[in-house]
Amino acid sequence: MDAPISIRVEPGVIRVVDSDTGVFSAVIDNRGGSRWVRGGLSASDPERSLQFSFAPSVLDVPPGRQIWTQVRVRGAAPVPGTELSRQLTLHGVDGKAEFSTTATFLQISSPPAISQVTMKLDPAIVRLRDQGSGQFLLLADNRDGARPVRLELWGQDPERAIHFTCHPDILEVPAGGAATAQIRAIAPLPEPNQEITRQLTIIGTDGIKTVEATGTMIITTSAPAIEAVSIRLDPTIARSPDGRIGFFQAVVDNRSGHHQVRVFLGGDDPENVIGFTITPAVLDIGPGQLATAQVRVAAPRPAAGQEITRQLTVLASDGYREVSAAGSLVQEAPARAPIGWLLFTLVGGLTMMIGVFLPWVSGRDQSDGLDWNLPQLEQTFNFRLNLMEQIAPLLSVGAVIAVLALVAILGLTGKGRLTRAASLLGAVVIVGFVVALAVSGVSASPLIGAVAVLLGCVLGFIGGLLRRR
Repeated sequence: MDAPISIRVEPGVIRVVDSDTGVFSAVIDNRGGSRWVRGGLSASDPERSLQFSFAPSVLDVPPGRQIWTQVRVRGAAPVPGTELSRQLTLHGVDGKAEFSTTATFLQISSPPAISQVTMKLDPAIVRLRDQGSGQFLLLADNRDGARPVRLELWGQDPERAIHFTCHPDILEVPAGGAATAQIRAIAPLPEPNQEITRQLTIIGTDGIKTVEATGTMIITTSAPAIEAVSIRLDPTIARSPDGRIGFFQAVVDNRSGHHQVRVFLGGDDPENVIGFTITPAVLDIGPGQLATAQVRVAAPRPAAGQEITRQLTVLASDGYREVSAAGSLVQEAPARAPIGWLLFTLVGGLTMMIGVFLPWVSGRDQSDGLDWNLPQLEQTFNFRLNLMEQIAPLLSVGAVIAVLALVAILGLTGKGRLTRAASLLGAVVIVGFVVALAVSGVSASPLIGAVAVLLGCVLGFIGGLLRRR
């Protein structure tokens, strides 16, 4: 009687690493039989998740022999870092006779290469003062890994306030080795004289998993340099020698400071009537030093015989904060000022009047101002106005000057504007008259009368200016 045909799998456990396909041998054993056997092969698994292929799938096995065939099994690989065991059954059919055996398909998925990588920042804590840019060295360690890793780097912080720059931003880490990258982190500064701690994380990824390194930035800001600066005025009270302008020296002191400071100087007063001229207007002062600037102030004069004290402030600013020094400008208008403008105005008007009756030019019988009447002017300069014969002789250059002299004296009752206008017009008339004679070819030189008129005009104009002031 023939022994039953059997089938077995070699090996009984099909073990693969990082692969979805396994290969094993199916053996049909007919060594106890006395006839030929044709066996058809098939395979199955309970989960129906495996695929099988046979080469060949039908075997003819002679008596007393066993035949091998190759079987390929394929199944989805497990998650990296895990393993998956599946049971499979191999079936054989010889006519109506069936035979089978079981085997195990064991799939092992290695951990991802990145799982062997560690990262750290050196230094882990960066302390900064008055700057927000810090440098770290990132060390990626793959000395325990058997495969190289390609990491994409970036950074993040909880407040999203830090800007990161990684060089390089793609890091190649060799198997069994390490690699480094330069990390630059830029964060906003806190308020002056404050400290802030910012946590940050550098992340490396291979596209599937990530590895991280953490660090800390501690940023401290100094107190503003101008807080150590003081300013004073020397003298604090300035007396105006002319009743309008005063001078100070601004002393900016940085002897208590540890940083250089640039300050911009300016001035202010409660009434907004003082004009400030500061030289220089910008000072660069090193630590432990002081600097000075000249301050010129100007304000309207008080009334004659009165004294005014005006309060003022000189400021030094760095653009954000400022320090100040207070001072006073004492203005006193002399009581003799009215006598001055009165004398200039009267003397000027009288001098103009006297000049009318003195000789104006040489070479003419009609040499005084009244003699240069309209008929004489028409004859000299060859023009005709056709005025009444009774009026024409009364109109003369001297008469115009006499009227202007009276107007200048009458200007004493005002603020000097009328005096100034009459004196200026008189000067234009006398100068224009002399120039016109010279241009017309008349051989005549100015005499004492013309000079007196011009001098009176100048004196009257000065009196008008003094009256205004």
